[in-house]
Amino acid sequence: MVSITQAVLHVLDTNIDLPVLSDTPLTLDPDTEAFLSGHIERLYASDDCKLCRFLGGSKFQAAAAKCGEHFLPFTRDIAGQIFTVMKQNPDIPAGDLVFAQAEIDEHPYLILLKLNYRDSYIHYYMSPDGQERSNTIMRQRTTLPQPKSKIDEGALVSLNGDEVRLMEKKYEIDGKKACYLSEQILECSFGISEKQKLTAVQKAVETVNEKFFDNKQEIEVHVANVLCEQAGSDDAATLDALCDSIYGGSPAEVKEEFTRAVAEKDLHMSDTVRVSPTAANRLKKQSIKTENGIEIKIPIDVYNSGDGVQFINNPDGSISLLIKGIHLS
Repeated sequence: MVSITQAVLHVLDTNIDLPVLSDTPLTLDPDTEAFLSGHIERLYASDDCKLCRFLGGSKFQAAAAKCGEHFLPFTRDIAGQIFTVMKQNPDIPAGDLVFAQAEIDEHPYLILLKLNYRDSYIHYYMSPDGQERSNTIMRQRTTLPQPKSKIDEGALVSLNGDEVRLMEKKYEIDGKKACYLSEQILECSFGISEKQKLTAVQKAVETVNEKFFDNKQEIEVHVANVLCEQAGSDDAATLDALCDSIYGGSPAEVKEEFTRAVAEKDLHMSDTVRVSPTAANRLKKQSIKTENGIEIKIPIDVYNSGDGVQFINNPDGSISLLIKGIHLS
């Protein structure tokens, strides 16, 4: 649940020389509040967000802690800093910058949304000096992303600590790809997103299965079950706990291999991973690929029922897949 206290929008259009900085907050009418809440909720729920922490001496953190008293001056200053970086580095797209103070599930946040412009088309009609009406199509180059669409850049700054949930992209900065929000504006440590952590876990599982198990498909289904169960939990699980859930009862070298595989991705067994509902939905359909290019997607519930599919190990080492009780639609 998002409850917005105040918000402001600044225009960072690099086609002009200066930013258009607002002197007044946004009027939070129902349409505006719904627009902002939609983007905030999507950002908060996204497993593409990296969990970061402010570095010692971060000027942004120091100023953000007092932004309630000086909200407009603070946002104007940060917007000016971002615009300067954008003008110096044309690879960064133009857009509008929204700052908001809000509570999400009763926790206070300072929120930054960079709404990069998108092209769209509208109808336009003219009737000059009483002449015949002319209808045409006009291209709009400064359209904001729709509330249900994904934005590329944004930050949720906790006002109860030094935690930052950050969505950002790398752009060419001074001749090399870099993240300007975390490095130059927020001054926070780099984190790894939940999506990246989940991918690392899945890659580690593939490595372990390839080395120790012949029934790889059954193990993959078990892994999907474990991860889907985690998605239904309010608490994040440690990699150590996930490994025990997946490979409990296996020889010690199995866990050692899993530990080594996640370490290659700069993860530790004490690190936590949270499975988002979006990721869980992807896991609920398991894909089976054969050497000759056939791909079958089977819902995990069908696997779990025990009645829908059966894997048969053949004497020559191949595996046959028996799909039972099919009703063609």
